[in-house]
Amino acid sequence: MLLAVLALLVGLSGCGKSGGTNGGKPDAALTARLEAIRQAGQPVTLAELNAWYPEPPAGENAAPLYAEAFAALAVADAKSPSFLTKNQPALALLHKAATKSQCRYPIDVSEGVSLPLPHLAKIKTCAQLLSKETMANAAKGRVDLAAQDVMDGLRLAGSLEQEPVQISQLVRISSDTLT
Repeated sequence: MLLAVLALLVGLSGCGKSGGTNGGKPDAALTARLEAIRQAGQPVTLAELNAWYPEPPAGENAAPLYAEAFAALAVADAKSPSFLTKNQPALALLHKAATKSQCRYPIDVSEGVSLPLPHLAKIKTCAQLLSKETMANAAKGRVDLAAQDVMDGLRLAGSLEQEPVQISQLVRISSDTLT
């Protein structure tokens, strides 16, 4: 439903600007549909969508810890031989962030198509990092640590679950696959 609302919002952003026969106003059917969506508790404007995207209570938001992990990445190329060893500080922060139950990255969805999403590339890199650590721990017979790596990788991907942006959901699915 949310993706349908997003598609409708994007579609509406270019509607009504041609100065057609209705003077640039949405027709009655569209207005009624938007009101029905709003009455169902769903957002119909970008500002409403931003307000609808929940802000976790203080101390429960994993985003600041994930941001620290992103900043701590020393080697971003997963194919580098030093990718795992040089990113130990980032791994520690990823594991700590995974203990939080909620996440909202600092974005303002009301910016629409110009919304910057710098965290998405870092999430993919961190998913690769956790995957490498999983394989290393499994190869050493540390099954408990490997299982924790998998769980923390799923939590990293899950940090995007509530983000109401389609590309974020694609990155979430990609990160789940990497895990």
